[in-house]
Amino acid sequence: MRSSIGIGINKIKPECSTEKMSIQFLAYTLLLLLTCTPATSVPTRSVLIFRHCLRSTPTSGYGAPGYSQFDNYSTQPTHHFPAWPVPVYQCLPHGIDLVQAAGRQLSASFPTPVIFKVDTTAKRDNDTANALLHGMGSSQKYQAAPALFNPVGQGLCPKMNKGKAIAALKARFDRVPVPSGHKQRLKHLQDILGKGVAPSIPEIPDSVLSNGYFTGGSSIASEFAEAFLMQWGGKLPTAWGEITTVEDIYDLLSTHIYYRGINDRVLSVVARSHSMMTNAIIQHLKSGTGTLILVGHDSDLDALGELFGLSWHTAPFPPNATTPGSALRFDLTLSSAENENENENIAASIHYQNFNGSADVQTVPAMFQWSTENMPSLMSIDNYLKTRLDPACM
Repeated sequence: MRSSIGIGINKIKPECSTEKMSIQFLAYTLLLLLTCTPATSVPTRSVLIFRHCLRSTPTSGYGAPGYSQFDNYSTQPTHHFPAWPVPVYQCLPHGIDLVQAAGRQLSASFPTPVIFKVDTTAKRDNDTANALLHGMGSSQKYQAAPALFNPVGQGLCPKMNKGKAIAALKARFDRVPVPSGHKQRLKHLQDILGKGVAPSIPEIPDSVLSNGYFTGGSSIASEFAEAFLMQWGGKLPTAWGEITTVEDIYDLLSTHIYYRGINDRVLSVVARSHSMMTNAIIQHLKSGTGTLILVGHDSDLDALGELFGLSWHTAPFPPNATTPGSALRFDLTLSSAENENENENIAASIHYQNFNGSADVQTVPAMFQWSTENMPSLMSIDNYLKTRLDPACM
């Protein structure tokens, strides 16, 4: 994900989710081509937020009531979901290899010094940070920063009222349309799984329960889609051999991104959970030194995408995918302006790998959907955020 002020564009593909995004994307790409600096140049200051490695997944999820296990939805015993080679939620061996490769490829683009802050409550984040540092050829240590990733859980911010959080989730559920081909995609997944004891996934209605869980056919399909992505990306046998092309993996992931787009992008909820992280990002861009790297989760990328008003398309993945090892990046560069307070511009982008046999890092721009500028000023971003952050958790 490099802009004119970073390492250059690797493989930008202008497939976008909306007409506005397509136009912005083309304009952004043209800007990069016209103003591109040498590949060895670096921005003034940078912030990267990484999702952890490819990892093992649970083998259960919220679907039809009383049917939480993966094996409830597939033909038994031929389609019993296999054991992972590592404990649940831990990095897969090839996932570590890919993160190391990303560290090697990206390190030259980081303004120095580089500071790592990690959600050390999760082993996979620790392992991901170590793999990045190893790939960078760095012997430095990372900083433990669990409160930055979970200020509510660490007692720095008050819990959000549960009733308000559920009401906000229900409102987003009602507002977000299902992706094109959604029902057919669920049918295709059920064909892959075969016949289980649970109801057919396409026939399980989606709903937000009174306990605050978004559950139904989309929910359990989301879990399967992510598990198959981890198998395929981790170079493991995938879906009992029923999936033979990566295109199926990419397509099924649309359901996972749809689910996350509802469950993990509720503005009032992510404002409570991620205002502190957002503030840390802005403060580093304003007055920090070098590069700040945060290592956390897909929920961090989703939350920041919502708060900053960003959209992206890491083709061939669906729009707004937050795949393992990917990173949301903010780069500050200086430009001439009549108002000296507005000459600090921000380029946002996404680094990612496509899990199709190559460890190459690809880069696409992340678009500020509220701005007519491809690289808005830091001041305008700061002003935009003022109405979106939660003052109870700054």
